[in-house]
Amino acid sequence: MSFMREGPVMPLLYLNFAEMTLVCTDEEMYLFLREQYESQRYLSQVTESSLLKRLDGLVTNLLIFSLTRNPVLLIKSGKQEVAFIDLLTELSLRGINAMPHLEKSVRRFDDYKGIANNVDLFEKSRALAGEKCLFKFTKLKFVDDLRHGRIRFTLASSYKRSGYNVAIRDDELNIQHQLLNLRVTFAEGSEAPVRNGVFDRNACGDYYVSCFSVAFDLKLFHLFDADACFIFRDGDRFVQEVQSAYREQYEDSRILFGSVDYVDPYRELKTNKSIQFLKTDDFAYEKEFRFVAFDGNPQKEDVRPLTIDMSKIRWDLVVNE
Repeated sequence: MSFMREGPVMPLLYLNFAEMTLVCTDEEMYLFLREQYESQRYLSQVTESSLLKRLDGLVTNLLIFSLTRNPVLLIKSGKQEVAFIDLLTELSLRGINAMPHLEKSVRRFDDYKGIANNVDLFEKSRALAGEKCLFKFTKLKFVDDLRHGRIRFTLASSYKRSGYNVAIRDDELNIQHQLLNLRVTFAEGSEAPVRNGVFDRNACGDYYVSCFSVAFDLKLFHLFDADACFIFRDGDRFVQEVQSAYREQYEDSRILFGSVDYVDPYRELKTNKSIQFLKTDDFAYEKEFRFVAFDGNPQKEDVRPLTIDMSKIRWDLVVNE
């Protein structure tokens, strides 16, 4: 890592892609944050493999993609950026050189140039400015289904399959928090430590989900292995149509729609959202809104189809060829 001082607009850290080195613009602040982490060291009991998974998640969240430029990795002073410095510090305390792992994480996006040079993607995205859209990053072969209003609801448990890529594969029914000095307070006021600092949050049962993004972000083409983005330009109307159609087609069900909260499993536990609308912050880049549907039928098919009337919905399509 090298150090330099610039004007106030500079980030605290940034990645020099040509030399694959981290450049620090404010040594004093960087060392202060390292000392802050060392005083609490909340990652000290986390396995090395989990730390490297966390590095992949933070890099994915922090990388910024723009037209005809290399991706930009800027470390400023936000929550994710501080978590990044904390992680670098923990790896350093363990004698682990972070740079080979950081380079490997960044190299996952080596095909970015092909996406960034597609000017049409940017022209389409500019045309959507100010509209309340929902985006579905998908394969071109599935676009015809969306054109005809065929929406897939999938069992939450099915997302844990090993065949899915990293942006899709997740244990939707469980979030495990690993927090140092974690204690549980009971209703009468007494407290008890949590064994090994691990707290599991589990769903009461399986449910159906259908997921969309509110961000048109170039890296989502790569992360979802998508070559198309289907855009529901009337987001509110689309949500109303889906909820109405679902209630008509599956009378025994309850359907909800809302944003997903992303929690740091090593620093956070409290949230107002139920687990059906929670994911770990490894996935924060997705900026996901989702439908969640429940029913009392114990026999559940992996995919539940739904059809809506698309004549009422304005839509658009962006293809990354």
